[in-house]
Formats: sequence, C-alpha cells, structure tokens
Amino acid sequence: MNAPRAFITISALTAWLVAACDEDPSFQKLGSMDITTTAPTAEKDFTTSDGWLVKYDRFLVHVTSVEVAGDDEVLAASATSQIIDQVAPAPKSLLSATVRTARPWEDVTLRIGPATVDPETETAVALPVKEADRDMMQKDGLALYVEGKASKAGVSKAFKWGFSTDTLYKDCNANVNGTVVRGLVVPPDGNDTADVVMGGDVLFRDDLAGGALRGDAIFAADADNDGVITLAELRGKPLEALRATGAPYATGDKTEIADLGAFVEALTRQLVVRFRSNGTCAAAPAAP
Repeated sequence: MNAPRAFITISALTAWLVAACDEDPSFQKLGSMDITTTAPTAEKDFTTSDGWLVKYDRFLVHVTSVEVAGDDEVLAASATSQIIDQVAPAPKSLLSATVRTARPWEDVTLRIGPATVDPETETAVALPVKEADRDMMQKDGLALYVEGKASKAGVSKAFKWGFSTDTLYKDCNANVNGTVVRGLVVPPDGNDTADVVMGGDVLFRDDLAGGALRGDAIFAADADNDGVITLAELRGKPLEALRATGAPYATGDKTEIADLGAFVEALTRQLVVRFRSNGTCAAAPAAP
C-alpha cells in the first residue's frame, strides 16, 4: 500500500536545504511533482457585463508540451502532447513525475499550439475527448476548439470557433506562504502540485489587456441569421465600427488587429489566467 504523500511548506523546505549541507552528499533526497489544469469559466456558465449568459459545450485545448527544469537548465520532467476538454469538471493532469531530486525547479513552461500528426509520438486524449476530436484538430491544425451557446432576453445563439495560435507560457510563479516561488519546489519525501488555471471567459473580453466581458457585438455578428456565430462572421465586424458604439475593443500596440475575429483570436493567448491560486505565467508567441 502506498504511503500518503506529504505536502511540505516552502519554509520547511528551506530549513531542509540548510540542514542538508551537513549530511552525506552521496544521499540524494527525492520527491515528486504534479501539474494539473482547471478552467472554472469553461466548466460552468458565466454572464457578460451586457447580460449574455454563456455556457460552453466543448472547450478542447491541445497542450503541445509541458516542461519543468531548473535555472541550471537541468530538465526534471516533461510531458508530450495531449488534448483535454476543459468543460469536464475536476483537475486534469498535465504532468506527473515521481523519484525526482528534492530541490527548487524554477522553470515551468507550457505550450498550447496547433495539433499535428507526429509519426513518432501519438497525441494523447483525456476523456471525454474522443479520437475523432483529435483527428479533427490535427486535420485543421487547431490549438483550441470551442462550442457553446448564449442567451439574453429570450434570444439564443450558438458559436463554434477553432483557433491555430501557438503560445508559450513561461516564467510561472506564485505567492506561497508569503514567498514568491518560481516554478515548483519538490520537498524531500513529499510532493509539490501546481494548478494551471485557464479561463473560458477570456474570449469575451473587450481589451487585450483585460477589460470587461461583452457579448453584444459577438452575438450580433450572425450575418446569415442561422443562429450560429462563426469566426468568418466575426471577421466581418470592423473594430472601428464597434468602438463607435462605446465598447473599447482595445488592442494596445497591436494596431494590425482590425476586426472582431482577429481580436478574439488574439485573446486566446490569454488562455492561462493563473498559476497555482494567485500566480501568473508570461505568454508570448511560440518560436516556429
């Protein structure tokens, strides 16, 4: 029977690191690490500031890779590509590793990018994702695929969007017991777990730097009036016209973003909203 995992505070680990200097250096203490992911605003519905109740039916994310390393560039653990559905409740595992050196592992990176067919490594799927979902995302080269519905004042709309953005999340850190901790800290004979929180509501923000949640412009984009909002229809909505209605749709220095479809696509780079309960990861386009 496996012994229960011990969760050790950062202060306790610091004390252990000091004490370890007097111990036999040939005896290397070990522990384990886990990285999970959740997405409360993909699992449950949310309401925009202009009154739309939004609920996702699918929120498929292709996690290209996860790596945990030290500042000394020693790689502690890595995970290959998988597709998860963030509508599914409870934490989903992104990486799990045992028998790892007990020490700080400061560099946690996560890449969310287009799914591709790799003859050497098969992309894993985590239930309720099906092989047909994987085939679709690989065929279309998608990093994120969402389906959902929204309602307001008796009006109902659906949406189906697929995105191919390729984003690297790095420099992940959080406040743990009053101390800013970079990455993970594996304690001796214990476990450190960090949750990567993704936000389903980010696709409805009205500012690339944050802002309020808005649905009016998105759900008014139903050009063919079939009740389903597509990315092509969003691309037909110039941001200048939307700003004239009072909505900011601010793009900062990204002046090349001129329509609502491109704006929502840019918001996908904000998908990771927290590391642990209060921390952040820096997002940037992944290198080709």
